[in-house]
This record gives sequence, structure tokens and C-alpha cells, in this order.
Amino acid sequence: LVRLQVAEARIETLVGIGDSRKLPRWKAAKRSKSGAATAGILISDFHCEETVNADEVNGKNEYNLDIAAASLERVFQKSLMLIEDARQLANIRQLVVWLGGDMIAGHLHDELRENNAMSPLAACRWASERLEAGLRLLIEQADMDEITIVTSHGNHGRDTVKSRAAGAADRSYEHDM
Repeated sequence: LVRLQVAEARIETLVGIGDSRKLPRWKAAKRSKSGAATAGILISDFHCEETVNADEVNGKNEYNLDIAAASLERVFQKSLMLIEDARQLANIRQLVVWLGGDMIAGHLHDELRENNAMSPLAACRWASERLEAGLRLLIEQADMDEITIVTSHGNHGRDTVKSRAAGAADRSYEHDM
């Protein structure tokens, strides 16, 4: 009971501190197409070669190379649509595309080594081809003055059992991709 009383007193103190803050009052902006903006797209964690068989998960999920390809194509298509919609609010002439890693599942777990649709190197080639197709779509259709591609490797496409901070890029298939 004593601990409960102490905790309640602390909560009352914290609530009181929160109530005493004076936050700025902001107004909603009126819709107008003014100013410049940069659009950003993050593409990561699609683990292209990882296979999930519907019959092994009671039909709750399914994933394979065909689904991965269709999903990735939709990401690029919808990105173009969102950029066009956002152009109603700002002049968008620059685009940053962040390829954020874990494009492949790799052999991070033993079951992936057994069930993946292809090896890590083949998966890198497969993912690279589709990413290049998507980037070409953006170059051709997004009407940008500049497209910057930023990359980072994930933790799945590595050739070590455990993740390492030191030398992680040198052990990453995706870094090379």
C-alpha cells in the first residue's frame, strides 16, 4: 500500500508538470501551391526470395517471388501517384529514394536456407533488376529535376551468423548490390 501511495503521488506530480506546459497554438495552413518540396520514398524489407506457403500457415498468409514482384511494382506505381497528388500542395522537383535494406532474406535463419526460393546472390540479382525497373519508371515518369538514391544495407543479407557493427557492410550482399 505504501508503494502504491508513493506511485500515485509521483503520477500526480507528473500530471501537474504536464498541465503547466505552455504549448504553442498553431493554425492549420490554407491549401495553396506555394514553396518547394522534396518527395521521399523508402523501399525496404521486402525479403524477395523468402517463401511463405499458405497451406503451412492455415491460409493466413502467402509470399513468393511473384507476390514480391507485384508488390514492388505497386510501390513504384503508387509512389508516382502520391507524388502527383502532393504536387497540388508544393512544387516538387527533387526526389529522394532510400533503398533501406533487407531487400533479400538471405540465410539469416536455418529455415530460410531450406525454404528460400533462391540463394542470396541470385536474390540480389533478382531484386536489383526489379529495383532498376522501378527507378527507371521514376526517371521516365516522375518529372523531376533531380533524383537522389540513398542506400543502406539491412541485417538479413549478410554472410555471418550474428550481426556485427564492425565490418557489417563488408559482410553484406546488399551492400554490394
